[in-house]
Amino acid sequence: FKSQGLQHIFWSANFEEIKAAEREKTTREYLALLDLQEKARDQFADDMGSPSPSSTSSPSIHPSSSSSSASASASSSSSSAPAGSASFSPIHIYSREELLARFMELCPVPQEDRPGVGRRRVVGLVGYPNVGKSSTINVLVGEKKVAVAPTPGKTKHFQTIFMGDELCLCDCPGLVFPTIIGPKA
Repeated sequence: FKSQGLQHIFWSANFEEIKAAEREKTTREYLALLDLQEKARDQFADDMGSPSPSSTSSPSIHPSSSSSSASASASSSSSSAPAGSASFSPIHIYSREELLARFMELCPVPQEDRPGVGRRRVVGLVGYPNVGKSSTINVLVGEKKVAVAPTPGKTKHFQTIFMGDELCLCDCPGLVFPTIIGPKA
């Protein structure tokens, strides 16, 4: 890529989906732990005949400490260069936040309103069929906005997806370039 003067970054929608599932699992486990903690306090209060434990304070696990440290370690292990860095590591896989920041960095804010998109930055995802263009959009938006399928050809037309007032993502059908058939020499 460098020899051809092409800027590139690596992104994995699957990796981001796995990280989101891990965050959700951590949240469920934390809530289950809180529930157990509350039941244990209630049981202790019943056994001791003391007032309700909700009026007393006791140490507990806080989501900010456990989830933020998990997030920090996950982001530090996967992040080798900041989003605005001029040098790109060929093995760095961008996170959702880094990819969005990179889009915002590379796309100028339009000077005037444009029909249908206003003054949003517009980023188009273009490429071969079935490489993850639609999956990337769904992960960036945080919910299923465009249909995906394991077989090529699910996206049949150009689609625009707005992410707030600043960004418009465009999903395109996969491009297949024609081959030129000529006589073999």
